[in-house]
Amino acid sequence: SIGLERIDLQLSTATIFLPSNDDKEFYEGSFFNNLIAGLQDTSLIAYRPQFKHDKKMKLVFNHPEGVDIDPIPLMERYGKLLKQIEGNGK
Repeated sequence: SIGLERIDLQLSTATIFLPSNDDKEFYEGSFFNNLIAGLQDTSLIAYRPQFKHDKKMKLVFNHPEGVDIDPIPLMERYGKLLKQIEGNGK
């Protein structure tokens, strides 16, 4: 519902696949603006985020130290993080 194409959870990372560059609605929308603001003000620094571009633009988050890597807690953690970004950028 926030416009992301896909989210992959792995043992040490979560990768968020962003839509194509021509998706103006996403890139001009509040979620992407809040995401950029969160990256600039270091509120996401614990996740050591990195943009990468292979076939698709993606943002890779590294799980913070000591985080529970069982699937359910990980999904809950990133679900909360995405809702937080969607709501206020932090």
